[in-house]
Amino acid sequence: MTQHRTQLLDILVTVPEIQQVLEAIEQLGIPDAFLAGGAITQCVWNHLSGNPALHKVKDFDIIYFDQNPTQSEADIEDHLTRTLSISRPVDVKNQAKVHTWYPKKFGNTIPPLTSSEDGLRMWLPCFAVGVRKHQDEWCVAAPFGLTDLFNRLVQPNRTAMSQQNYEQMTTSFKDRWPDITVVPWEAHA
Repeated sequence: MTQHRTQLLDILVTVPEIQQVLEAIEQLGIPDAFLAGGAITQCVWNHLSGNPALHKVKDFDIIYFDQNPTQSEADIEDHLTRTLSISRPVDVKNQAKVHTWYPKKFGNTIPPLTSSEDGLRMWLPCFAVGVRKHQDEWCVAAPFGLTDLFNRLVQPNRTAMSQQNYEQMTTSFKDRWPDITVVPWEAHA
């Protein structure tokens, strides 16, 4: 993972909007916070495909873990929207609360999560990547590793979602990044 970690960070440091988001997360002191998911994965795919860094990236997913929050997700989103000069919305999710809404959105029941990294385990492996900075030190959380990300390989996470959700998501990804490989749900039994 060390070589891929270095590649990942080399890519991300060239994207000013990602740097802004990471700095804002650190300044706000949001507990166990990461910039994760699509903005990270799709930035790498864009780099590998020769596209602009944020080509077809829909938003910036920020995850954090706080069992006793003093701010709501909406308050954090509002603050970031007002203070950042970025071209995409932010989507903030407290991983301590995910189990309360996850079944309705993804079709599977999950237990309460214990950390942001635990939350990443519910994502598709190539999207289960979170990055944060603290005093110029990088932390990369990737519970499934970074190989699928750099191989542009999308595999199901049967623990986390239904076949219908997986197929909807992967159709959208394949439309935007035709050079990715999507493993069919049935092939990953």
